[in-house]
Amino acid sequence: MPANPGKAGDGQPIPACEAEGVTPGARHSRFRPSPRAPCRPRFSQSERAPRTPANRSSGRRGVAGSRGHGGRGRTGARMAGGRGALIVLEGVDRAGKSTQSRRLVAALCAAGHRAELLRFPERSTEIGQLLSSYLEKKSDVEDHSVHLLFSANRWEQVSRDTCDVPIHQFAAFRRAQPAACTGLCSALRTRGDGRPAARHPSGRTRLCTCSVYLCHRFSLCELRPLIKKKLSQGITLIVDRYAFSGVAFTSAKEDFSLDWCKQPDVGLPKPDLVVFLQLRLAEAATRGEFGRERYEDGKFQERALRRFHQLMADQTVNWKMVDASKSIEAVHKEIHALSVDTMQAAAQRPLGELWK
Repeated sequence: MPANPGKAGDGQPIPACEAEGVTPGARHSRFRPSPRAPCRPRFSQSERAPRTPANRSSGRRGVAGSRGHGGRGRTGARMAGGRGALIVLEGVDRAGKSTQSRRLVAALCAAGHRAELLRFPERSTEIGQLLSSYLEKKSDVEDHSVHLLFSANRWEQVSRDTCDVPIHQFAAFRRAQPAACTGLCSALRTRGDGRPAARHPSGRTRLCTCSVYLCHRFSLCELRPLIKKKLSQGITLIVDRYAFSGVAFTSAKEDFSLDWCKQPDVGLPKPDLVVFLQLRLAEAATRGEFGRERYEDGKFQERALRRFHQLMADQTVNWKMVDASKSIEAVHKEIHALSVDTMQAAAQRPLGELWK
């Protein structure tokens, strides 16, 4: 949903920090180490660690207290060998999410971790540009339709093979909300993006203009930073807003239920940690440029905050609340500590699916 506007580089991920001794883009390999990586040291028989069931099964001996090449510590090896963590920062507008997200990525990179920043809405895509115009009050889109566009903006950052999931959800939406679907189709045609009704490539369903458009956009996802791919490469992603903002802000409108708003985002990558920056609305309203974007209204923010608290009651999501009224440095230290613990845990478990 709304993000701090107008910054250069909005929507562009911060490049991952490459691990020391590995050239950018290189993949770790036990058979072909990077030319810059240190050679595996030789040890005398007395220096070798005793055989254990763990290293006997692999036919390798290690140095006590180390694992793999280069004598890395156990914790570092687990984090380097496992997947990256998906860490989300949420909160009302002007709570400091963008500032803290950037500081967290910088701190993790400085410590030798691979980390990148993503922001939603991702305004560099075609869908993102439509949303940016909507948030800046330059255009209007029907409420059901714009909620699906926000969801599509998230899905197009996940992976190329997710096309069927959101597209069929949109097809179900078309049957349930024909008027809203018509509004979305109309908005796309106005931009010149409309395509005639056609069948989905699977041949299983007939799609209207908006669904064909979204399917076309998802088919280009290999050109974009893909969440699942980056996590599998061991890159930790720090995300400024996610599906929780989409649900909270849309359900704060009249006649929208929390359950209906969650449906388009069911199956998105599940965050390993969601940090909610708690800030009094009166204090948020005093921060710079509050009121510039569509949802930056005191009464609306109150309703959205109540919806956030309803979402935080879901114990299947790892929510942590941080007092955002503290100094920037104090808030950063608390978020950083939570993130490092989460990264260590996430490296050892598979990526989940949200609200499943």
